[in-house]
Amino acid sequence: MLAEAAPAHESPEPPAHILVVDPDPHYCDLVARILTPKYGFEACFTARTLAEAEAHLRSGGISLIFVDLNLRESRGIDTLRAVQALAGDAQILVLTAVTDEVLGLQAMRQGAHDFLTKGHLGPDALRRTARYALERHKAGRALLRSQTLLSASLDAVRACIAILDADRRILMVNNRWRETGPSINPLVQGTGPGCDYFQHLQDLARPEDTAVVEEVLAGRQSSCCLDYPVEVPGGTAWYELRVEAFHEHGTSHFLVAHFEITARKLLEVDLKASQDLFTLITQNIIDLVSIVDASGRRLFLSPSYERQLGYPLEELHRLDTLALVHPEDRPRLETMLERLFLGDAVSGHSYRLLRRDGQYRTFEANGSPIPRPFGQPHRALLVARDVTDRLAAEEERQAMEVQLRQAQKLEAIGQLAAGIAHEINTPIQYVGDNTIFLRDTFKELSDFLEGLQGEVRQGRPLAPDDLGRRLEALDTEYLVDEIPRAIQQTLDGVGRVSRIVAAMKDFSHPGGSRERVDLNRAVESTITVSRNAWKYCATLEMDLDPTLPPVPCFPSELNQAVLNLVVNAAHAIEEKRAVQPQAEPGLIRVSTRNAGGQVEIRVSDNGTGIPEAIRTRIFDPFFTTKAVGKGTGQGLSIVRAVVVDKHGGAVDVASDPGRGTTFLLSLPLEVRS
Repeated sequence: MLAEAAPAHESPEPPAHILVVDPDPHYCDLVARILTPKYGFEACFTARTLAEAEAHLRSGGISLIFVDLNLRESRGIDTLRAVQALAGDAQILVLTAVTDEVLGLQAMRQGAHDFLTKGHLGPDALRRTARYALERHKAGRALLRSQTLLSASLDAVRACIAILDADRRILMVNNRWRETGPSINPLVQGTGPGCDYFQHLQDLARPEDTAVVEEVLAGRQSSCCLDYPVEVPGGTAWYELRVEAFHEHGTSHFLVAHFEITARKLLEVDLKASQDLFTLITQNIIDLVSIVDASGRRLFLSPSYERQLGYPLEELHRLDTLALVHPEDRPRLETMLERLFLGDAVSGHSYRLLRRDGQYRTFEANGSPIPRPFGQPHRALLVARDVTDRLAAEEERQAMEVQLRQAQKLEAIGQLAAGIAHEINTPIQYVGDNTIFLRDTFKELSDFLEGLQGEVRQGRPLAPDDLGRRLEALDTEYLVDEIPRAIQQTLDGVGRVSRIVAAMKDFSHPGGSRERVDLNRAVESTITVSRNAWKYCATLEMDLDPTLPPVPCFPSELNQAVLNLVVNAAHAIEEKRAVQPQAEPGLIRVSTRNAGGQVEIRVSDNGTGIPEAIRTRIFDPFFTTKAVGKGTGQGLSIVRAVVVDKHGGAVDVASDPGRGTTFLLSLPLEVRS
């Protein structure tokens, strides 16, 4: 069976060797033969002189010394002193050949542990005496280790510690107690071993604190703990006083400890302030604030729960977190809670809660896990806001925006109607003129042919000169040239009208769903219907990328966005030419590009540009720099709503005041959910 190893923190016992110092070699040998390993003694060394004894003692391991005081080089108490100087903590037993009570008393006072007469010691008595001495040495070392450990432990504690006896006097203190000055803690300073500590407390401590300590010192309580302040330079320090009663060998003792807790007190003040602030916030906040655990139990509910849902807080605390949630929304909230207890913060989750009056209200919640040391969070904070009215207002706003966009579109069409009518009127006018010409020419030719047919039916030959005169009157050469020209002009006019009508049809595409369209054709149609808005102030150049794939979009709304930009460009050029008549000719450029995963539409002009100060506001609804009655401030707002909100694209603007502006519309080729 293996022996158990000593604990790592305990030092092994040194060997218990014995040294016999005697000038008589025969007696030395006799003692060495008596104190042998056979009787449980590890080793016994002998020395006849102090020099020999010193050599053994310096080698260490000697626990017991038998010494005869009468050596050749030293006698009496001087011998004892010489051995003591070398012995360390070894037990010293004086052996002498004669009984000398005076010398024995002197030796004991000098520190010898016993005084023995050689003639009175038999082998058994010598062994018994040696064993007792070794046991005392072992116990003394254990006590010393214990006292050293206790002292080191007390010194390591960050507190002022003292041990009191049953008479309330200090037996021992640790280093921190000794080093504490009056400016640090007057209840500690100036006291030490032998001091009546309770009297010291009565002189300096608050009466109510002294009364609490008295309960322990009188044996009516086993311990006490109290806090007390100490005024120090720069403020107030706080201490915690603990007094514990304990018993040792049937005698009462008391442990007194003063812990400096100023930092803790400050934290407690901060914590109290935080708790008061949290209470104040939760008492007055409109949002629902709750703390839940992983089982769904509500640990805290703000008073706003009762105000908003109508249930008493006591009743709500008894309900599960999901109890009032609309059945359709419970999976969503469960997923949210799962994420929270995995350590993720969540936001923007909405669900409906049942009010006491039977109505459901929609709430939008954010949540954060409440961390704890070691492991997953077991609590979470939820903050939910009633968004029922906001959602209703949002739906109403979206409906109003749709109506507003439609109204703005109708307004734009109305503004373009006169121009479109003019665009159609010009080709229609020359179609009409040419038709009248052809009608009149046809009548002249018809009359000529009827005259010839009449001559033929009557059998009257038509003289060549007469026919020539008739043809000359008809001006056939003119008709041969003009009739084909009139027909071609009529066809061109009809084609022009047809293209304008087709462009109007494309521009006014009624579809309300997303579809893939030819973006270049849509741009061309928009430019056609807006021609009258720009043709008098600018030249319009198109650079359309023929490689564009069909683009998923809402055609009618996208046409409206492009129209708004083209019309704005024309207005900017008109404004510039109004103040700078000699400015360069107006130019509008419209281009399209395939940019990988998206397509780009650029609308550039060389108009007035946009001042830096208002550039961040141009997309705001109802913001306009035009005179009253000249603009609604909805044009660019609708561009942003259509491109960004409706299509998931982007709108960028670059402008150089006085030189022009470029708008870049980016549209994704893949529809994002």
